Amino acid sequence: MKPAIMLSTLFSLLTPPAHATDADAVLALAQDAGRWISAQAIDVDGGRAWPDDALAPDAVSLDLGNGVAGKIVFFVALYNATGNRKYLDEAIAGGDYLRRQLEAPDAFSGERRAGLYSGLSGALVAFRNLATVNTGEDGETDMRHALIRAQALAAIESIEHRLLNWAVADGGGVYWSRTFNDLLFGDAGTVLALSGRAGEPGTTPVKSGALRLGERMARADEGAYWLFRRDKEFNLPNFSHGAAGITYVLATAAAAWDEPRIANAAAAGADYLASIAERRSGLTLMPYGWPAENWDGLYEFGWAHGIAGDLLTLTRLEQSGIRIDTAVALKRELLATLSKSGLPGEPAPPLAEPSTPHDLRFGRAGVLYVLSAVDPEGSAELCEALWQYLDAHAVRSNGTAYWPLEAPAFMGGGRQAQTGILHGAAGIGLALLEYHAAMSGSAPYFEMPDLPRSR
Repeated sequence: MKPAIMLSTLFSLLTPPAHATDADAVLALAQDAGRWISAQAIDVDGGRAWPDDALAPDAVSLDLGNGVAGKIVFFVALYNATGNRKYLDEAIAGGDYLRRQLEAPDAFSGERRAGLYSGLSGALVAFRNLATVNTGEDGETDMRHALIRAQALAAIESIEHRLLNWAVADGGGVYWSRTFNDLLFGDAGTVLALSGRAGEPGTTPVKSGALRLGERMARADEGAYWLFRRDKEFNLPNFSHGAAGITYVLATAAAAWDEPRIANAAAAGADYLASIAERRSGLTLMPYGWPAENWDGLYEFGWAHGIAGDLLTLTRLEQSGIRIDTAVALKRELLATLSKSGLPGEPAPPLAEPSTPHDLRFGRAGVLYVLSAVDPEGSAELCEALWQYLDAHAVRSNGTAYWPLEAPAFMGGGRQAQTGILHGAAGIGLALLEYHAAMSGSAPYFEMPDLPRSR
């Protein structure tokens, strides 16, 4: 028997892991998405950019959620995953265009102008990713690397300076938006984008913004929550617009500044999330929100309004040492719910099919994105099924892939072919790249301030 055992062992060492081919296929699909986005590029003001929607190419926004900043992050990630210079060239071209557009003082305006996914804070994320690019070791590429890094660092400094100047003092705290509290559009996202500057000059407004978020919240018996908007009675408690996202930000800020008042607010948010979790039929569900009638009994699985996004918050609480027992227990329940959710197919009732089924914001790509970051081993089977779903639903042509959608009314309605992170090919591509890095044991290919990793 011993020779057979030895031969078996030798064979297993010489044979690639069972998922090696699948990992290659995952990366290939991400590259197909990159080629599709690249093919949509247009000349705008003498620069190269990508429209938000390939079927309506006149609209070119700058933000992280739908616009140029998000595509820069994606192309940097593709370059880091493959070493293919054409993806770096795309990212550099996007960076050049974005830098020129930001020279206009009104490049971002309105109540969302400082937001993470809607405003200037997202451009900060894009240039931070560009600043970390390693282009090689020979003389020519070293010079190119130095130029890319210098330009990106200059842009980062300029953006941070502008964001700090936009902070409005208000009774001992500061705000950037008079209306929005949330991570997607509001002050929470701005605080998150800037909180990495802890201990540096100019961070006082950011810390004050975090304290203001922590102190100006509605109290419930079980904890605390934040309204999506300060001028509307909307409580959307999950990641993009409510308690989950703001708790994530406060847990991050508490760790950055070692500030008990911020940590206490994050703990209150954690208590609130635990208090609203509903258990039925072996599932743990997170309500969509209140008070609209059509939200009553609505439960989603995704990044924005559902279980996946809450997993990000629970992971960050665990990492920050805030309400660890609560976070670990609820995280375990939500992971178990996703494993029994029926995904990637029709979700098990009462979980609902979201308005956009494929994308990162509401759909299945967001679940893959989150699980690949926070539970790649425990959720390996579901991740495999989700990637196969995305592969099967891609529209392919000449080595490209994208995911069209029938947009809901709040997105303008009609058929769209989005290119961005929230609803388009860049976001699905980032989910695929996060999954590929987890499968292959690679270092992450990109950094997002609202994506904690357990590996």
